[in-house]
Amino acid sequence: SMQMGCRNIVLLVGTFGRVQLVYHRATDAYYALKSMSIKRVVESKQVEHVRNEKNILMKIDHPFLVRVQWTAHT
Repeated sequence: SMQMGCRNIVLLVGTFGRVQLVYHRATDAYYALKSMSIKRVVESKQVEHVRNEKNILMKIDHPFLVRVQWTAHT
C-alpha cells in the first residue's frame, strides 16, 4: 500500500468523491488520489461506467494522460 504524507490538497470534488494531490514520502513524488463513495456509485447505477474508466486508465500509456498506479476496493 502507498503511505502518503500529510500534504494533501483537494483538486476536485465530484458527485461520487474527490481527487486529492498527495505526497508519497518514500519516493518523494506527488500523485493524484481519486476516492469514490461506492454507495453513491451503486445507488446511481454507475458501477459499469466506473469499471470501464478503471480498465481504460490501466491500459493507457500516454504522456498527456494519467496512469493508474494502484487500485483498491474497501
